[in-house]
Amino acid sequence: MSQPHPARMTSTTLLSATLMSLCGIGQAASAPVLTGASFALDGIIEDASQAVLLGNTFNDQLFPIYSDPGANFRGVAVVAINGTHGKWQYTSFEQFGTSTQWFDIPLTISANNALLLAIGTVQYSAVRFVPDADFNTQSLPAPTITVRAWNGADTGFSATSDAAKVFGDASVNGGTSSYSAVAALASVTVAPVQDAPVLSVTGQSLLGAFPSASGISGSIATATFLAAGANAGTAPITDVDDNALQGIAIVGADRTNGAWQYTVDGTTFLNFPATLDDSHAVLLAAVTDGYTAATGMAVRFQPSFRFRGTATFTYRAWDQSQHDSVQNSGRTDVDVSANGGASPYSSAVRTATIQILNSAPAMTPSSSTLPDLAQDAAANTIAGVTLASLFAGSFSDPNFDPEGAAITGADNTHGTWQFTLDNSLGGASPWTDMGALSASQALLLHFAASTYNTTTTAIRFVPAAGFNTATNAAPTITLRAWDETLGGSSANAEPVTADLATDRAVNGSASAFGATDIVLTQAVTGSGVNVAPVLVSGAGNLGTVTNAVAGQVAAITVDDIISAAGNGGTAPLTDADGNTLGIAITAADSSHGTWEFFTSQGSFAPFPVVTASSALILGSGIAVRFVPKGDFAGTAAITYRGWDGTDASATGAVVDPGVGGGSTAFSTASRTAAFAVTSSPFTEITDTSGSGLQAVVATLLAPGSQITVDTQSITFVGVTTPGGAQASTVSAIDFGTAADGTHMTIAGSGLLLTSGDGTPNLSNPDAANIASAESGSIDLVTAGDTDLDTVVGSSGTNDASSLSFSFTVPTGIHSVSFQMMFGSEEFPQFINSFTDGAAVFVDGVNVAIFNNDPSQFLHVSTAISSLIESNDTASNLGIEYNGVTRPATVIGVLNPSLTTHTIKIVTADSGDSSIDSGLFISSLAGSTATIGGGIVVIPPGPPGSRNVAHVTVPPIGISSGSSVIYASVCPSTAEGIANLSGRLAGKPKNQVRAFAWDGSAQTYVELPDVPTGGLTDSTGVFIATRLDLGLDFSGTPTAFPFDIVLHPGFNFVGVPPLGTLSSFSTVHQFPADFTLFDGTITVTDPLEIANLIGTPGGDITTARPFFWDGSAYVQEAALTTGAGYWIKNNSGVDITLTRVTSQITSPGNTLLSASASVVTRSSAVAANVHDRGVPPPPPGGSTSGAGSSAASGSGGAKSCGLGSGLAAFASMLMLALRRRLREGRKD
Repeated sequence: MSQPHPARMTSTTLLSATLMSLCGIGQAASAPVLTGASFALDGIIEDASQAVLLGNTFNDQLFPIYSDPGANFRGVAVVAINGTHGKWQYTSFEQFGTSTQWFDIPLTISANNALLLAIGTVQYSAVRFVPDADFNTQSLPAPTITVRAWNGADTGFSATSDAAKVFGDASVNGGTSSYSAVAALASVTVAPVQDAPVLSVTGQSLLGAFPSASGISGSIATATFLAAGANAGTAPITDVDDNALQGIAIVGADRTNGAWQYTVDGTTFLNFPATLDDSHAVLLAAVTDGYTAATGMAVRFQPSFRFRGTATFTYRAWDQSQHDSVQNSGRTDVDVSANGGASPYSSAVRTATIQILNSAPAMTPSSSTLPDLAQDAAANTIAGVTLASLFAGSFSDPNFDPEGAAITGADNTHGTWQFTLDNSLGGASPWTDMGALSASQALLLHFAASTYNTTTTAIRFVPAAGFNTATNAAPTITLRAWDETLGGSSANAEPVTADLATDRAVNGSASAFGATDIVLTQAVTGSGVNVAPVLVSGAGNLGTVTNAVAGQVAAITVDDIISAAGNGGTAPLTDADGNTLGIAITAADSSHGTWEFFTSQGSFAPFPVVTASSALILGSGIAVRFVPKGDFAGTAAITYRGWDGTDASATGAVVDPGVGGGSTAFSTASRTAAFAVTSSPFTEITDTSGSGLQAVVATLLAPGSQITVDTQSITFVGVTTPGGAQASTVSAIDFGTAADGTHMTIAGSGLLLTSGDGTPNLSNPDAANIASAESGSIDLVTAGDTDLDTVVGSSGTNDASSLSFSFTVPTGIHSVSFQMMFGSEEFPQFINSFTDGAAVFVDGVNVAIFNNDPSQFLHVSTAISSLIESNDTASNLGIEYNGVTRPATVIGVLNPSLTTHTIKIVTADSGDSSIDSGLFISSLAGSTATIGGGIVVIPPGPPGSRNVAHVTVPPIGISSGSSVIYASVCPSTAEGIANLSGRLAGKPKNQVRAFAWDGSAQTYVELPDVPTGGLTDSTGVFIATRLDLGLDFSGTPTAFPFDIVLHPGFNFVGVPPLGTLSSFSTVHQFPADFTLFDGTITVTDPLEIANLIGTPGGDITTARPFFWDGSAYVQEAALTTGAGYWIKNNSGVDITLTRVTSQITSPGNTLLSASASVVTRSSAVAANVHDRGVPPPPPGGSTSGAGSSAASGSGGAKSCGLGSGLAAFASMLMLALRRRLREGRKD
């Protein structure tokens, strides 16, 4: 790179020295000799074109130091080159000239791979250096080439083309070799030339931002605005020349809104010349020696009056190589039109920008108070006060902008702040309410007249009736100065609003708004006579309470009752005097609960009797609640009048409010407010009296439980505080459907015992977390239970609740059964950490265990984790607990040595005192089971499916546990049908279910729904039960003969009838042959009853009627009275079968009832094999498959199976069972 000042090589035709043409050929007796170690080649200039680089033949430089004892051929061996900033080239030719072809010297040459070049007269060789652009040796090392003398003895002549170039090994030299022992280093100098500076056109040079208040910008040094900091982090000028200087040539300026000035001494500023362009530029130095900023060189801008905005000028870079240095700074009328290339000026032009900022206004009021107003002054008499007079002479603005005010707040509590843009009519002027204002929604008002608005702006306060400031705080208005540069101007015919807060935050002292709030107060003088509060009649909404909780969860305050939120968005009670408001309750509906208020003694007390003349006074902040009775759902309302407290009555006082109004403390109008009381399945256990506990136990017992409770023995342990009771009775326990299809419900009403709150939420909105209230995280700071400690294996239980009592059962009852689910907030995060637990002790033994293993009791552990439905994140279930065990039946075998038995149900925290759990239990009843015991849970299955454990039908002659069946029966008579329907009435489907086939619809219906045409003497019914269900099928049979109608498709026909009483000794039977009513088809063999297809006499393997034996369909060789059979009609039309032609004598010892005997399953999976939500489909397929829901006629079979995970079905067995049910099918 070049410096601009040293003497430059100006010749463009530096030639190499005259070529010498010497040639000698012969054998060398010894090596050639070089007597000098270095020499210089001809110099060149920076950026010289290759056309003028003629090169060097070495003759002039080498001959003086070259000798050869044998006077042989002269040449050189190039053994090294240094071409970092260019490339070395050579040529071999016979006639030396500019048209010669040049070849690059390979960078790979070395002593043993030397390039051989002749320098004699036969062949002419030359070398040259071609420099890179902008390279010179002013500050960089010169390029070099190293050679040895070569006599040609080893290889002969060098080649005359690049492709045929010759290399030799010069690593062996001196002595008798062909190469000199001395290697000579030749160098070439590259003289520098001038390069123009380069100026970036990306972006602008930012000179800074200056407040308009100063009247003129600050001085900006040229070195400053050419630095990286003013140019987005990158200096805009670059120069390839070494130690190049910097400066600018100003070639244009925007002087529309002010004057640009410059200085060369930092003191005297001159305006930019009137003419500025490439022919009339101003030069200013920036750097004097490549590093030091030029002193005193600067620009500045003097804005026009009230100008705010940006101003610019344009410049070229100047490297001071012409009109040298700082001495030429300030020169004007310099011609820079020749730029770029080797000139001192950049070819590009860049813009420099300065910003002139606004200066915020300020003002001071003449007084901080507005002129006094009289109480109840008429609005048209209130002339207001102009802004100009309020701030006369105090508004200051450096830019002399129009005067204005931004109103950021107006207290309208006891009246209305207003403004007018034309106060020429005083109080009669057109006034506008200010409304709600803030710093982000400020009202902008100008002070004075303008060309378009010849009026002045005024503000005023119109007080509410009766308001004065003798006893109330004075209303205020808050303003700031506004210079109208943002949001409008005095020319506006209407006011506007603006975000003052944001403008101040962004622009600070350059804001259109002053920095200081000005608060003005308005005094209202008056006599101090009270004005009664005003209440708008209507109805308010107090929110919702649940009928499960007696208390404070429904508490609200008096302020809530009269708030806007509880009254459709508008507060119904106002007071002109600004008094603190309360209410006087004149009526309270207590027919469905108790209204209470919080007293000064720190507790809730019931409302006294209130009437229109005996009102209960409740002041601001007093809490009110409604405690509903029982399961009431509806509304509970109060009626009240407004009260302003000026009669000195105290909260809790009962006073006569009179007619109110005037100067009294009461409103004339009344208003109602009501709670909505919603139903909840939970009712807190708060009554531990004898009758209260008897009612609790009654909800736990199943209908017909056969358990007689000793009412004197009932004991409950737990918190019974209304609103925070630890246990509750539950009218229905149903949490919806689990992810695997399990219906999370247990039968009937029941009991919930918890270690926290007895009324958990019926949803889990905080499913991913531990609940913060309700059932989730309550430390009751109460004791644990010692019996449960023995089960948990720890003495660390806390917050226990329990119910226990004694009872007796009749003969034949050997156990008790109940249904249960256990939920906990500890699932699944704290499994095995905080092991809350529960137990049910029957005669002192915990029967709430799995797999007959006492260690698998109800607690938060991995032992039962597979039986838990997670409610932690998916929140599928309608209960607050994060996990719930699937529904289960528990069997507890009674101690046969006892006549009076005991049961204790208990749950508690374990390992902590706050993350809580609860045990749901229902349908406690006696059972005939004598073996087994413990918990049987429904295995997961698809929706609609239910699972069956071991079900047995004891008699006749069939051992207990011998088969797994659905029993099919025929009700037979009208009395039998009525008895069946009556026995099913009210029974939960998890205890007993019955299905009839609707031949018309080809689907099942579930009783009490009936098939098309109703139940008939020949209707077959599938029954499954886990109860001891007495069924009496006796009665007067229908006269015979009578008919059976077989619909197209499958028909399920009961063989009639069942005679069951000794007084009724005959039963009907099918005749030996069956005659169709129309006489067209005769079935002569009962075995062919299933083959009614128009072609009698079918194969016995397909023609026999099908019978369900409890696990599969079998074909019967003979029909059994009372059994049900499938008959298929393929004719496509109804066929009428004359079914009954005679009677037979009934067999003795008939069965009057079916009894369920339950055996605990050890494998839940195996139990699922016989899961049937509805009876099995007809043999060979039908439209209603096993486990599916079916519907027809007036209703359909619901998709809940027999029980929700309970362990047993029992079935009815026909009176005259023709054959033993097949044994050996234990599952």
